[in-house]
Amino acid sequence: MNGINHASHRSAVPARRRRFSLVEILFACLILMIMAVGGASFICHAISQLSIQQSRRLALEAANSRLEEVRSSAYANLKPPALNYQSYYLSQSAGNLTVSNGDPAETVLINGTPKPMTTTVTYADLDGGLSSYDALRVTVAVQYRGDHDTVCLETLCAP
Repeated sequence: MNGINHASHRSAVPARRRRFSLVEILFACLILMIMAVGGASFICHAISQLSIQQSRRLALEAANSRLEEVRSSAYANLKPPALNYQSYYLSQSAGNLTVSNGDPAETVLINGTPKPMTTTVTYADLDGGLSSYDALRVTVAVQYRGDHDTVCLETLCAP
């Protein structure tokens, strides 16, 4: 033949590069879009839950602060007008806690929004009718989101 080695000639030519077809590219883009939408959904849900937990924490702090005020008050200032197991409302006015029959509609700021805070006091007979150990059950409820999301803390105050 003419002296050319065809086998060595073929190996010297670079192999043709494989290219992606349009279908493969579209399929890869579809997978990336699905992953991006899922990631964005996850991030939005996480931010929403973070906001809810922050509101709940602020409501807990407000309720705990009120309970600290109650604990530092004298028992006589917290005592309801009648020891009849009915709930009465505690509210703060002029730096003192006062007992009343009606809801004073107190509010507390949670993330810049006023939310209702209710403090109730109820006579609790802890010894079954004897007057040797009676106490007051104080409950603080703070709504932090909607009507159903409420933080509620409770304590007993003894004379």
